[in-house]
Amino acid sequence: MSAVSAVFSKEEFEKLPRSQESFSALRRNGKIYVDKTAFIYDLAFTEDKYFIKKAP
Repeated sequence: MSAVSAVFSKEEFEKLPRSQESFSALRRNGKIYVDKTAFIYDLAFTEDKYFIKKAP
């Protein structure tokens, strides 16, 4: 089980955008917006080290 499947049902996962869309287009198309602001803040302002790898 992946981390994504542990959080989202199959129906919810299908609503996640897979390309760049404007916020209004996301809402109009019934997609889910995931705000990563707090995650980015933690990456920038903690002394922990992170390895970030782009998904294939």
